[in-house]
Amino acid sequence: MTLWSAGTSEFNSHLEQQSNARVLADDCALTPGDTVIVQLGASDVAADVSALVERGAHVLVACQPADVSRAVSAVNAGATDILLEPLSSDTIASHVASSDEHGYGADDEITAWRARYASGIVGRSSALLEALEMASRAAEFDCPVLITGESGTGKELLAKALHDASPRAAAPYVPVNCPAIPGELVESELFGHARGAFTGATNARVGRFSAANKGTLFLDEIGEMDLNVQSKLLRVLQDYRITPVGETRSQRVDVRVIAATNRDLETESSQGKFREDLFYRLNVVQIRLPSLRERREDIALLVEHFLTTISEERGVEPPRLSEAAREALSSYDWPGNVRQLRNTIERLVILQRGRVVEPRHLPAQITRERERTQSEVEGGQQASPRVGGFDLELPPEGIDLRSELLRLEARMIRKALDATHGNKNQAAKILGLNRTTLVEKLKKRPLAMAS
Repeated sequence: MTLWSAGTSEFNSHLEQQSNARVLADDCALTPGDTVIVQLGASDVAADVSALVERGAHVLVACQPADVSRAVSAVNAGATDILLEPLSSDTIASHVASSDEHGYGADDEITAWRARYASGIVGRSSALLEALEMASRAAEFDCPVLITGESGTGKELLAKALHDASPRAAAPYVPVNCPAIPGELVESELFGHARGAFTGATNARVGRFSAANKGTLFLDEIGEMDLNVQSKLLRVLQDYRITPVGETRSQRVDVRVIAATNRDLETESSQGKFREDLFYRLNVVQIRLPSLRERREDIALLVEHFLTTISEERGVEPPRLSEAAREALSSYDWPGNVRQLRNTIERLVILQRGRVVEPRHLPAQITRERERTQSEVEGGQQASPRVGGFDLELPPEGIDLRSELLRLEARMIRKALDATHGNKNQAAKILGLNRTTLVEKLKKRPLAMAS
């Protein structure tokens, strides 16, 4: 493993003296697993980091304490960590040792894939990385993909990333917002129509399937589609032939279909609200995007990301968040997920530009939740909190948090397996995990899960 330095001549000289770092140049033989310390400067550091990550490097970003918010974009582009200048030999050694120990593996490949195709999807939580790993694998294969998740989790961004990372990337990407199309016009929109096919059809129209030929058709919120149209969509997905409204001859189309929904289509299909055969046709690969409350560790990173990007878009100085405001944002459940968080930060950028943000400046629903939590604590209602339905008590002598969390995880998994009579698919669904993740956990700690 080689350590490289990418910054001003003074910065490079300092790193060379402190840690024998080599100066990075365009023609350097960078190998996967090497560590590069990039100095935050005037150039587009996110683009530089993304290019280095694609080459398999571990990237650390060095910056002044006042510039940490600017460095967040580099972290989202794949940088492993942020180092505060001036750098000491001990600081450099500890971070390089960590990178060396980590090696180059699956997480790095996911980071590189995200930096290239899905840079708008911000976060480092295991739940999000698991979804991105599935997407990176599915992208190269020409099969239908069903993206599930609550509203505002980023399904549209992931669909575009799947297209951009696929062999069809150079062909059209055609998104369709299913609920926005009037019911009587859905067939015409999807399959096209002939001239005179209905009142007002003065000209022939090419449908979305034909427009996406050789490329990707994204059907957003497909759960809203009428059952009659679902049956026609199913026929298209069976033989990839469409018949425009008013025509008698069918036409061949070469399209990859990606669909998204915030509904439980499996349950709805069993209730007759969605065609079961269409569900199975679309559900070749299902990717579930986690809600924001399932990846709270990503909230702080998202906040910094939006503060930086929105302030730059608006051309204003970003507001500064007090610790109390940050705590309120991190503890809120965000029913509207990332979209709601972005809108909240945009409001703060517009109304509080350059000023310190306190909890009173946040939307009322966020402060109400914070005040409710505080009143419960002050009233002693959290002496014995509950997590996932289990009572937790903190003994005076303290606990080993890591061990307790592992025990709690094992207990939850055992209960889920008991409730489903050992059915791993159903247990994984109850726990909000992919089946492969549950199986891996069972393999790692079989005795703990069984006891």
